[in-house]
Amino acid sequence: MQPTLAAAERRYSAARVAAEGDWGDFLAGMMDTLNNLRLYASDNRRIVHVIGRGWWMGTNPDLSPYFVWDPSFSGVMASLEDPAGARETVRTVLSCQTPDGRIPSFSHWMAVGNEAYVTLYRSFPPATSMCVWKMH
Repeated sequence: MQPTLAAAERRYSAARVAAEGDWGDFLAGMMDTLNNLRLYASDNRRIVHVIGRGWWMGTNPDLSPYFVWDPSFSGVMASLEDPAGARETVRTVLSCQTPDGRIPSFSHWMAVGNEAYVTLYRSFPPATSMCVWKMH
């Protein structure tokens, strides 16, 4: 197994986003954090960039909420190293769209008991559309 991991590390190190200059490689920390926030939810079988690993995960990691803006902006950043993962993140957010076209400010979250909690009472500018445009 060790040679497989070593080969994967070499491929990633050669392809990863990096920065140089007065601030050093400031992108390394940003991308490491972003990669740490990729979680798998077995209920919908998706790997998504979530907003963090905190109180909102509760007792079930499958129900980490999908906030609209955060994963949309994370998708733009992730598209630099993982375009397919970035698209899946945005697709997941859009999969929660209501029949009337609204995208909840957050969804995929069991906030109380076993009832799904989805916000439909807020309106946001079309940030996700802008992010998709930037990704492509």
